[in-house]
Amino acid sequence: MRPEWYGDKRDLLKWAVLYHIAAEFNSDILLQVAFFRESKYSEVRMNGKERDIPKDILSHFRNLYNIYNMNFKCEIHLFDELFDNRGVYLKALLKKIIGYKGKRKIIFLDPDTGLEPQKTKSCLKHVLEDEVKKIWEAMDPKDVLVVYQHKTNMAGEPWKDSKREQLAKTINTIKEAVKIAQGPKIADDVVFFYVAREK
Repeated sequence: MRPEWYGDKRDLLKWAVLYHIAAEFNSDILLQVAFFRESKYSEVRMNGKERDIPKDILSHFRNLYNIYNMNFKCEIHLFDELFDNRGVYLKALLKKIIGYKGKRKIIFLDPDTGLEPQKTKSCLKHVLEDEVKKIWEAMDPKDVLVVYQHKTNMAGEPWKDSKREQLAKTINTIKEAVKIAQGPKIADDVVFFYVAREK
């Protein structure tokens, strides 16, 4: 996730979905795994001169930490390590998840686009299947995994079911165990997959 995209209609949908998941599963902690990458903002042109966007403006509209101001159904924690080295990032994340042992958790994977595509090479815009599998294995029974998924097929062909199936296969469960949350009237180009970890 890059701060330049934070605070749009997808975030409204995202946090509404997470609110209801936290209530449904009676969770203690929601860990947002932000896959944080730094943003570079364009300048504002004023009478032909370039000017930066003031830090106070960015802090108000693009501050990931504003989530701590919400009255939520459980504690919110933000995993805000810089996502620039997959191996280092995953190791730190797994340590964080294991540190919550015994707490009923929602692990929310929030990459830019969702699960890795089947036909393109790895990049920092998505989470890899192998990473999801390791995260799943580090979770406790009754924890819930939530994965942000952006629309993958811009040609208008179905995409939700294939990504749902991909996640189910990755964590070795049946497709029906992976639930879908969406808000088509808010943002029809994203869904959230969620699945509870059984014993």
